[in-house]
Formats: sequence, C-alpha cells, structure tokens
Amino acid sequence: YFPYPYSSDTLVGDLRTALLPVAIMALASFVSTIGLTCFITHRMIFWRKYYRTYPGYNQYLLLIFNLILADCQQSIAFLISFHWIAKKGILAPTAACFIQGWLVQVGDVSSGIWVLSIAIHTWFSVVRGRQVEYVRFCCCLIGIWVFIMLLAIIGPIAHPKNYFVDTGAWCWINPDYFKYRLGLHYFWILLSQFGSVVIYAYIFCLLRHRIKQVLPASRTASSQKISRAARLLVLYPIAYVTLSLPLPAARLAVWSGAKVSLTFYCIGATLMTSCGFVDTILYTLTRRVLVS
Repeated sequence: YFPYPYSSDTLVGDLRTALLPVAIMALASFVSTIGLTCFITHRMIFWRKYYRTYPGYNQYLLLIFNLILADCQQSIAFLISFHWIAKKGILAPTAACFIQGWLVQVGDVSSGIWVLSIAIHTWFSVVRGRQVEYVRFCCCLIGIWVFIMLLAIIGPIAHPKNYFVDTGAWCWINPDYFKYRLGLHYFWILLSQFGSVVIYAYIFCLLRHRIKQVLPASRTASSQKISRAARLLVLYPIAYVTLSLPLPAARLAVWSGAKVSLTFYCIGATLMTSCGFVDTILYTLTRRVLVS
C-alpha cells in the first residue's frame, strides 16, 4: 500500500462515525435512483399501457433520466464508505479505491453537466420557442456522456500508478495533481452551478413577465401550467447548488490556506450524495408537468 497519507490502515479520530451518514445517505440515493430508473425504463418499454405516444420522444424526460443515472453512479461511489468502515481504513492502491475515485469523478461531474444541460434545453425551448431536432438531440446525449468519460480517463492514463489515493475520507484524485482536480472536476461543477442558476433565473423572470402581460380573465389553463412549471423547474438548480456547493467550497478553502476538518468534508459528502434521493423526490413532484 501507499504510505500515509495516500493510504491509511486506520480511520483517524471520529472519521468512522462521520462516514456513517455518508454511507447511509448514499444507500438511500442508490435505492431511490435505481427504483426510478426501473420505473422510467418500464414505462418506456410498455408505454402503450400508459401513454398515447412514446414517452422516449419527451426530451425533458430523457434529460432527467440521464441525470438520475449520473446520481446513481455518485451514490455507488459513496456506498464504498461502508467498505472503509468495515476495513477500519482507506487502503490504496486497491480495486475499491480505484472504483470509488473513478465514480466520484464521473458522478460529480456528470450530475452537474446534466443539470446544466436541462437548464440550456429549457432556455432553448422557452426563449427560442422550439426544441432541438430529435436525432440531433440524441446525438447530443451520447456526446455528453463521451465528454464526461474523456474527463474521467485523462488522469488515470497520464498517471496510472497513483492517480486515485486516500484523500482523507474517501479515495479521489491525488492531491499532488492539483491541476487535474481543478481542470477535470471542480471547473465543471462550478460552471454547472453558476450557469444553471443564471439560466433558470432568466427563464423564471421571463415567464413571469410574459404571464403578467396576459389579463387574469384571459389566462388559460396552459398559461397556468407554464407558470407552475417555471416555479417547479427552479427547484432543480436550487437543490443541486445547495447540496453540491459545500464540498467544493471546502476544497477551495483549503487551497487558499484555510483549515477544514474531515467532519466538514463528510457533511459535504452527505449532502452531495443525497442529490439522487432529492432528485427522485423532485421528479415525483414535477412528473405530471414535465410529461405533459
């Protein structure tokens, strides 16, 4: 195994206790995202029992489906915390360490990029008044996953021996590779957070302005649905930014010279890995609006 701190045969301090909420919330997100994935897949396969038209043509549904897949990978990454708790240490290099580091990279970045993709697609639909052509849209979905995987494989290819190591509370990118952390991970998370908030704020204000221009007596059921959809769509970036911001903020604080405890990291990881559970709840609340 690597020498300390790149590998630890004991969990220092109260880390074992602090990792437990991370693992439990990861389990909740994993179960909920797997359940929702099976539900959407079942509806797409046996769609004739439930819908008049094939739901796979609903671009919002496909985007949220991909977001749920990203959240599922993120939850699996932090499920490995149960393994470290059982081992009473975080050992590297091991298969568990590599898998966790890989899934943290893919899950964190893909969740952010899919939230941003939903925001961009919403902007295109609302502001431009039309949707992307279906075949081109499907090509974009594939292209996004290819891009996410490229971001994930650059580091392991460049540094195959020691890229994923113990970073304090879980395995992730070696702290010696600061530029890789910033360019392949945090840049895309922060871009997704900032971009999503700006786009949704603009869309929300635009829709409210358009609806206010219509007299109350002449407002149709469609305009009321649009207003409700605008309010509900804002929940996605709010939830994502709220849950995912503490962890990268802690890393950036450390890089600026501040001291951050492992307990705070575990709190941030608990919030981040709950994205799958929260997104499942949001989909349940907004499903009827999005499907229609």
